[in-house]
Amino acid sequence: MEYIINIIYIAIAVVGWVVAHYFTSRRDRNNKCRELRIKYLIEAYEVLCCEISNRPPSNERARLIEDMVAKVQLIGTDNQIKLAKRLCKDICNKEEFPFDDLINDLRNDLRNNLGLSEIEGNVAWVRMSNKSD
Repeated sequence: MEYIINIIYIAIAVVGWVVAHYFTSRRDRNNKCRELRIKYLIEAYEVLCCEISNRPPSNERARLIEDMVAKVQLIGTDNQIKLAKRLCKDICNKEEFPFDDLINDLRNDLRNNLGLSEIEGNVAWVRMSNKSD
């Protein structure tokens, strides 16, 4: 009888270990996906804010836009993907393409994921140049 009770305890311990391992692995995978998503969206946000917005067009900036749009369409929210597609359409149609809607959505989504409050309004821009007179 004692032998059967020990087997039951061992079986319960093994099942407990398997269940704990499953949930730990799942949590770790979700955390890694969240970290990767945040990293890529921060990069897209930085490209929009620091490299592209309110700057003259260039081949390098065009490449950065292509990369940013690809990242947003891969891991962005439904609304961010919609805004990125609208940006692509506007660029292809040579229409004006303001970045504010996408920047604001990225900013608030990132702030939410980082446990920060949302910010109302658009980003303020400061652009300085090193032109010598």
